[in-house]
Amino acid sequence: MNSPHSHWVQRPTNGTAVVFVHGVLSDGDVCWQSDTAYWPDLLKSNAALAGTGIYVFSYKTSITSGNYSISDAVDALAEDLKSEKLLDATHLTFVCHSMGGLVVRQFLVTRQWTLAQSGIRIGLFLVASPSLGSQYANLLSAVVAAMGHSQGEALRFADDNIWLRDLDNNFKRLLDSGHPPIVGKELIENTFVVKAFWLKGAVVPPFSGARYFSDSVMIPDSTHTSIAKPANAGALQHKSLLQFLEDCRTKAAAAALQPSADTRLRVARVVDGKVEPWRGFDSVHVTIGRGPENDVVVDDDPKVSWEHGVVAVEMGVFIYRHLSRSNASTISSRGRDVRLTMDGLTETPLANQDRLTIGSTTFVLELVGAAKGIYVPTDKESAG
Repeated sequence: MNSPHSHWVQRPTNGTAVVFVHGVLSDGDVCWQSDTAYWPDLLKSNAALAGTGIYVFSYKTSITSGNYSISDAVDALAEDLKSEKLLDATHLTFVCHSMGGLVVRQFLVTRQWTLAQSGIRIGLFLVASPSLGSQYANLLSAVVAAMGHSQGEALRFADDNIWLRDLDNNFKRLLDSGHPPIVGKELIENTFVVKAFWLKGAVVPPFSGARYFSDSVMIPDSTHTSIAKPANAGALQHKSLLQFLEDCRTKAAAAALQPSADTRLRVARVVDGKVEPWRGFDSVHVTIGRGPENDVVVDDDPKVSWEHGVVAVEMGVFIYRHLSRSNASTISSRGRDVRLTMDGLTETPLANQDRLTIGSTTFVLELVGAAKGIYVPTDKESAG
């Protein structure tokens, strides 16, 4: 059974779908409706999205929602996605306003392996969605306490908001794992809804609303509510969404370049300048780190992180992705060193015989049996 007001705007015919998820104290109609346009309808009017499904999900949230929690909303979302066969899509993009981003992130965290095993690719378009809390919830704290409003309590911006901080940490680990693959973009508001001397700044400040993805955009003169209500197809937030969906399509097309069954990765450790015997893997996704669950375990180097990095073929490209938040990685490729950190470059293409240094440990990396269509840089490209 659908949640209140959940509905299709357009059914999918090409295996892709967009799901709109509203925020706290709103619904699937009010959240996205401006004086002149309804955002899901604006999306439907774009000819390039004729085959893309557009679904508006609603869940129970009002000042009298009481103990109907974010976890309850997550369960409702999961049931809707299942009953409407949205999880059969090859690519699913969530457009989330405010608390809707928390609902979807909790859904992704709690259903991670189900999604990963299905092979679905996830797009996450966050619209003024808090990662660490909202000033609104702080201002309404007395009402929240009196009404027993569990959703408002979960949104509270405070050091002791353990639920929100756990979700923040768990979601960052999910992104680092790459399973399921998630790409995202964040829109940020810049004006408080109510203009008064004692209400300054945004409901969701930039450090809380632009935390997970480097590609963020502040929407000029937007409030926490108006940012989800584009007036027309020329509005910046709508154009940003269209570009994001196009980027998702491009990445999905590249991901279709799957390696053949005989494509393998192999890794060799370098000790005292000498390359040790190769270790081959029946996989094109090899994790490296100090933790025992890694494919390549480095337990004798304290400067290697528990989950340090991944060597893989992704979206048709032979790559290294850096995962460590505390220690760097260096790729040495044809006389050029590339340093990777979580605050800077986190991913780089690889060429055969490139060397990876983590801590004081060095490996040689190689892709063998590469299928046609997999991009492995040439010597000239790697050197350039």
